[in-house]
Amino acid sequence: MNHRQVIPGLLVTLCLNLGMPAVAQQPDITNNYGFPFGFSLLKTDSSVPPAQNFSRYSSGRWWDAARIPDEWPLVNAIQIMVKQRDQELLQVARTAARAGAAKGTPQQQVGDFFSSGLDQERLRTVGARALEAELSKVASVKDDASLARVSTWLAQGMGVTCFSGPHLAPDPQSSQRYAVFIADAALPLRRENYLDAKDEPLRQAYLKKIAAMLELSGSSPEAARSAAQRILAMETRVAARKLTGAELRDPAKQFRRMSLEELRRLVPRLDLEASLTELGVPLPKEVVVDQLEAVVERNRIVAESTPEQLQEFLRWELLNAATHYLGPDFIKVHSDFRNVMLGPIQDPPLESRVLEDMRKVLGHPLSQLYVRAYFSDASRKDAKHLVDLVRAEFRRRLVANTWLSQPTREYAVKKLDAMKVYVGYPDHWIDYSSVDIRPDDYVGNFFRANRFLAGRQVRGYGHPIVEDLFIKPGESLPIDINASYTPESNKIEIPAAFLRPPVYDPKGDLATNLGALAAVIGHEFTHGFDSQGRKYDADGNIRDWWTPQDAAHFEAENKKLVEQASAYQILPGLHLNGDLESGENLADVGGVTMAFAVLQDYLEKNPQARAPIDGLTPEQRFFLAWSQLWAEKAKDTWYTEILIGNEHAPGPYRQLAPHQHVGGFYKAYKIGPGDPAWLPEDRRVHLW
Repeated sequence: MNHRQVIPGLLVTLCLNLGMPAVAQQPDITNNYGFPFGFSLLKTDSSVPPAQNFSRYSSGRWWDAARIPDEWPLVNAIQIMVKQRDQELLQVARTAARAGAAKGTPQQQVGDFFSSGLDQERLRTVGARALEAELSKVASVKDDASLARVSTWLAQGMGVTCFSGPHLAPDPQSSQRYAVFIADAALPLRRENYLDAKDEPLRQAYLKKIAAMLELSGSSPEAARSAAQRILAMETRVAARKLTGAELRDPAKQFRRMSLEELRRLVPRLDLEASLTELGVPLPKEVVVDQLEAVVERNRIVAESTPEQLQEFLRWELLNAATHYLGPDFIKVHSDFRNVMLGPIQDPPLESRVLEDMRKVLGHPLSQLYVRAYFSDASRKDAKHLVDLVRAEFRRRLVANTWLSQPTREYAVKKLDAMKVYVGYPDHWIDYSSVDIRPDDYVGNFFRANRFLAGRQVRGYGHPIVEDLFIKPGESLPIDINASYTPESNKIEIPAAFLRPPVYDPKGDLATNLGALAAVIGHEFTHGFDSQGRKYDADGNIRDWWTPQDAAHFEAENKKLVEQASAYQILPGLHLNGDLESGENLADVGGVTMAFAVLQDYLEKNPQARAPIDGLTPEQRFFLAWSQLWAEKAKDTWYTEILIGNEHAPGPYRQLAPHQHVGGFYKAYKIGPGDPAWLPEDRRVHLW
């Protein structure tokens, strides 16, 4: 999923009334609109034949009952899991805040961070003055060297690349050591938002956001509006030089290795020596440049800008990164802009916002407390068993593969065997005890935690990498609702919070758990061999280990998925981006294919398990479980502004599309040529 969100065991009482679920008087997301959280026939719409509209058949009653919460642009199983996990995290944080624990313990850090974010009146009173030290640094920018030093210093506190600067990451060609990356900073908007004519209203709202932030930090209204125009112009220039989402799937296009001297000649106004000195690493002979053309454009911007203009740009980057920590006035500016982008959305409750901020900087301390309170080792054991089953099936299929040449096939098996899979949480947690977390310094907590994490990388430079597990907020923290594959380290991480219904149900039957969790596991395995992952070797290094003939065959099959997705309209006239989504769509096909093969093998060895449950065969329940997992209801603005630039296809597409490449699907539901759910054999993908 890469994606790359838990359901606690709330018991929902349902009864049947003329075959329909009796939904609670005021159904809402916390009770899944009156439906069970996991697999259930109560969610189906049996009035619709599966062959005609499988998505509607699988989840129609749930879709009719679902209501998009005011604070979200969509609702689906993942979001419901997030909501329930957040309820558990709130209990963890509230308990920690009352504990009075010893300094440096996870309880103290979680509790005091939580308390520091709840005092919104104090944050409103202090406002941008909380950034006094950082703003003073920004005001000291007078030349190229001070720009480089201040940008790097800010980046270490903000946890993200600022302007354009260095950071450390595993070397793309030698993943056991750190390399110095010179990267272009991420932009606040999607690349297309800056460049597409249709997004002009959004850009006007963005200008208002920038100006309002600058005004809150002390600029006059006129000066703020003028600066906003210059900032948008700078960001637009950089956006025009950035790679598209599809291009970013090719590491050879994203990363360029070159000598430090060569890069100096290309970007003489970006003082690389000053940046690296501020970062705290010796000058390397080589660097890896992330999006070279965009970095070169930043150099041009420096050459054409005054120190004052560069100061205002850095000031904006700082304010934008720290918005959540500066109180309700800043948050309102952010919310007003978000509502233009996604339509009216209510701000989440304050406690939920603070938890989200904490997740980004205190992921392991918060996760430690969560795992102790809510995660079952039995679930961890069962998930590991499914991992073993799916890996064995994938290996069998690779060994028997007929389209790969022998050298490519043998190395594919080697890569699969080397793939590391971690379930639940790390065996060794990161020790945050040295981080000073205070109950009355919200933004200070943010900066100190980020500087701690940045410092750990710097101290590891020049030494073999000691890999930290479950560390990426939003992807692989034990409290994330997600599963992820990392090609640079050839590993899969399945967080603890993900192992709940509807992904995994300890009381569920084998077919439905295979159709959900095992298919997701297979999805992650497939990522190692998709259009991006296949360009990394077994050690996580960028290396082409494919013969030209094998690569050509792969691309021809993958093209079928690109064409299938590109032909799909999520809204009238709005097609999916098949190129961008090809990796995720192939992973869906691979995951469903392998998990279904595991089911078939089990049924062959255990014929007694073929007995129908609630009138459905194991095969039918398998495909239905996957489809229910991706049922979704969303606002049009979610699709037009966010999803179209996302590498994941929307839920309505994922509910059916991967099934169409599995022959057993058509047999299970008696689907034939001419049915809407039918995909002709010559358009089906046969890779893994």
